[in-house]
Amino acid sequence: MFNIAIAVHPNYMGTGIAQYLVAQTWFIFAKACKWDYGLIRVVAAKSYHMAKKLGLKELYFFPYANYKEHGKPVFEPMYDNAEGIHMMLGKADDILSSLTKLDELSKL
Repeated sequence: MFNIAIAVHPNYMGTGIAQYLVAQTWFIFAKACKWDYGLIRVVAAKSYHMAKKLGLKELYFFPYANYKEHGKPVFEPMYDNAEGIHMMLGKADDILSSLTKLDELSKL
């Protein structure tokens, strides 16, 4: 199991760099670890939409409102209005296909 966090400087948000970094990281781990599928935990709304663009499928959704300790919510509302955690499943070949398309776009 690997935990990786990717953050993009505000000046570069919306450029596709996060999508590229996720796909490139997936490629490195898929090749090194010889796995065909992977799971990612998505906590932000934009990351959820990016994961769907990369072809990942949602396995389950757990609303932040359900995270409670002694009956009190643990999380404050997210900055991007994300409502919970999405567990996403992706096939390495699909992600690698997306990476190839991203590489082609970067050469334009």
